[in-house]
Amino acid sequence: MSSRITNLVLASITLALVLAMQLSAVSAAGPSPDFSITVSPSSITIPITSSGLVQLTLASLTSFSGKVNLTASSQPTSDPVLVLGASNLTLAAKGTASTWLNITINYNVYYTVTVVGTNGALTHSATINVNPGSPHTDFLVTSNRGSMITARGLSDSAQITVTSLHLFVGTINMTGTVTPAVANVPTVSYSPASFPVSNWGSYTTTMIVQTTPLTPLGNYTILVSATGQTYAGLTTHSIKLNLAIVNSGFSISADPSTFDTGTTDSDGTVIRVVSVNGFAGIVSLSASVNPKAPGVYIPVTARMFPDNLTLTPNGENDSLLIATVSGSVVDSYDITVVVNDSGLVRSLVITFQVDAAQYRSYRTIDWLSATKGISNRLLINVLNQTSFLGPVSLSAKIFPTFPNGPVISFQPSSLNLTSLGWNTANMVVTTSTATPLGVYIVFLTESSGTMRLSPVAVVLTVETPIQFGLAVSPASFVVEAGFGVSSSQLTVTNLGSNSGQVIISASYDTTALGVVLWRNPSQYYLANDPLDISGYSTGILTVAVTSGHNVATGNYTVLLTGTSGNITHSIVITFSVINFGADFLEARVYQVGDAYPGSTTQLEFDFSDIGTLSMMVQDVQIQAFNRSTFHISNPLVLMGGENKTVTTTLVIPSTVRPGTQILIFFVQWQFYNPVTSQWTGANPLQFYGNLTIVSSLTSQHPPPQPPPSIGPSTALTGFAQMLRNIVSVIAGGPGILPVLDGSFQETFLVTAVGVYASLVSLAGLLYLRQTRRTRTRRAS
Repeated sequence: MSSRITNLVLASITLALVLAMQLSAVSAAGPSPDFSITVSPSSITIPITSSGLVQLTLASLTSFSGKVNLTASSQPTSDPVLVLGASNLTLAAKGTASTWLNITINYNVYYTVTVVGTNGALTHSATINVNPGSPHTDFLVTSNRGSMITARGLSDSAQITVTSLHLFVGTINMTGTVTPAVANVPTVSYSPASFPVSNWGSYTTTMIVQTTPLTPLGNYTILVSATGQTYAGLTTHSIKLNLAIVNSGFSISADPSTFDTGTTDSDGTVIRVVSVNGFAGIVSLSASVNPKAPGVYIPVTARMFPDNLTLTPNGENDSLLIATVSGSVVDSYDITVVVNDSGLVRSLVITFQVDAAQYRSYRTIDWLSATKGISNRLLINVLNQTSFLGPVSLSAKIFPTFPNGPVISFQPSSLNLTSLGWNTANMVVTTSTATPLGVYIVFLTESSGTMRLSPVAVVLTVETPIQFGLAVSPASFVVEAGFGVSSSQLTVTNLGSNSGQVIISASYDTTALGVVLWRNPSQYYLANDPLDISGYSTGILTVAVTSGHNVATGNYTVLLTGTSGNITHSIVITFSVINFGADFLEARVYQVGDAYPGSTTQLEFDFSDIGTLSMMVQDVQIQAFNRSTFHISNPLVLMGGENKTVTTTLVIPSTVRPGTQILIFFVQWQFYNPVTSQWTGANPLQFYGNLTIVSSLTSQHPPPQPPPSIGPSTALTGFAQMLRNIVSVIAGGPGILPVLDGSFQETFLVTAVGVYASLVSLAGLLYLRQTRRTRTRRAS
């Protein structure tokens, strides 16, 4: 008994010790290490298109230490740009760590931004309420010139651009001041001085700095100011430009001051640089097309040829601005030409127009090639816009100049002008076997200084002849009359190892056709503009042919001629002009035999191909007898001008009633289009016809009754027979009316006599009856 008590006591003590140890362990564990995340501020208002900063703070709890990864997201997710200062923070035990969250919004939307911190299984988050505020509209002012150097007595210019910031929309007014304010200080103006700036857009104006011959030499500061209405009220932003006035320099001008070109073409103008106050040196030239708007593609390139000029004291020199347009719409573009000599810079903005080809005014630049040892010529137009009648003479300046270089002359050498109209002369280029190969510019002028020349400059290429071959594919094709278009590819192959040039010309009937040569799919091939072809390679032109509006159908040719010096080759493209409007299918239908209920009849279809195109009758549908449909499904092919006949059997339903039935015919057909080399569906033919249904195959009308003989009995018999015939006809049976035959007069006479005799007899009977009644009354 005592041993049991002892064991029970020991077990109880052991259990108590175990429970005590567990409670001690639980009490010793305490809270687990953790961290917290807070944001400041928790609610923020950010102007639209602007940014705001929120501070993120992590704090260690219960001696937590380690790296916490940070992420940020928004709801809705469409707009805010969220940028964390750090993607993770490292916390020391009982420490804190902070970073920034940059929030940018662009729309008038309320957002909730959630920042999440993660360390293993531990995750905590904090939210930020983002409220949109009114945008802090503003604008930015920039210039393409940081400093300017100008010779006194001249003007200079710079491009000033104002760009919208934070949804700014409004009108900008420009002002400018020059310091120090001395006598004859340079003046500043703008073109335009006031202009609108659109949302997210920009506008560029030209600042013009004007000096006088008395402007003191030295350094000046230009304060360029732009004023507009922003969220803060009337706001002015300014930039400063340095201006140095020197004694000598140069001026630039363009002649003509503007020009036009085709949507895919090249043209330009002459840029003249003039030394002022004894300036001498080499100046560089560049040209760039001003953008329409940020990021907008401009299908125009500009270059200067040559791109540097040597000026002698008080001398002048010319360069050629060439603008090449590749597939532009009708529009206008600005080109900035810059002439630079170290810090001495002159710029000029030229506006030119891109027109449809038929609206171009006149060409300012043309191209010509000449082969060593021979001459070539180009027609020069002289437009007189005055009453001056001349004479005037033409002259030319060629660049560069070399011994044995090309020689320019004019035929005639002097022109007597027509008043207010065009006059022409030939510019003749003569070369020798010693003439250096290469590209030259011929600048043209006229003696009066009042005429308008077309062109004003010619790009001349002196070359050696090359052996070449011509090939076209396809060599023949078909084009539709009335502005139909088709094309072929001309390949010019250089058969030698030396590079050279080939000029292509086209001869054709200009009253019937239009032919355009394309250097590539987006650039016209200019007349006399040679193809540059390196050794054993090819040049390709696309030949586009358009038929005239009233061109007659038939066969035509285009003669393509290639010339390289005294070497000439030709090739012919042949094509046919067709007129779809003159080709059609004619259909006729004939009935063969009688048609009666339950029978069959023959229908003969006569099809005629009117014109030159091949045609195919695919199907004929006949609707008749309460819209029952019958098909002729055998295709019938006809060549141009051919006639074919098809016979088909038509079953007459036994239930059809005698009389006229209306038949509707539908003809499905195609014609062969030689332009596309495919069969093309044509509009279906629909027409109507009448089919006569008789009672039966043996149905015949009764023969006319013979003329009756004259007599009472015969007349009464004929009268009765006539009544029977009338009843029969009314009832729908066969019969004729004898009153329509030749015995009409005799029948009528006999009938009238019989009726009259009957009436007389009736009157006599009535008289006798009345007499008897009278006698009876008297007797009584």
